[in-house]
Order: sequence, then C-alpha cells, then structure tokens
Amino acid sequence: MFKEWKDKWYFPKPSETEKILKEIGYSNVKVYLKETPISFPDRNSYSAYLKTVILGPYLRHFKSENGKVQYLEYVLEEIEQNHPEVMWNFDYVRLNILADKIM
Repeated sequence: MFKEWKDKWYFPKPSETEKILKEIGYSNVKVYLKETPISFPDRNSYSAYLKTVILGPYLRHFKSENGKVQYLEYVLEEIEQNHPEVMWNFDYVRLNILADKIM
C-alpha cells in the first residue's frame, strides 16, 4: 500500500527559512529550532495524537475503517513491544520564527 508513497511534507532548515523570509520582505529575521518533546499520560491519548497528526496521511490510504484501526494498533503494539523507552512520548523539534514585515 505504501510502496509508491511520496511524502508531502517538507521541513526546510532554519537557514533556508531565513533566506526565504528575507527575500519576501521580512527584516530582523531570527529562525531557530527548539526541541519540544511531548508526552501523553496514557495509550489512548497517545493513540489519538498518533492517529490524527503522525499517521493521518498514511491512514487516509486505507479504504476501510477496520484497516485504519488495524494499522494503528499494529504501530502501537510495535512501540509497546520494541520501544518501551519512548512509550507515550514524541521527540518534537519546532521551527520558531521571529521577524518584522517591512511595510
């Protein structure tokens, strides 16, 4: 199912983002990455976030709701069995931007 997958997300580096902002008329540009890990209290909240944010683009490829549920459950079980050190956590890196629009 995911053999022909083409990722639609693009995450530019801070230097690239800064360059683009300056090119389109911003000044005093400051762009930086900040690690912002997030944790969830339990499997259900983690699952909801995983389903909506992380796996959302993948789950849309399933024709049946049952297929979506099975795939999500597979991912959750994989995490529980093989990666208990990260259970209910996501390592997040946020791109922060501060800039002034030149009028």
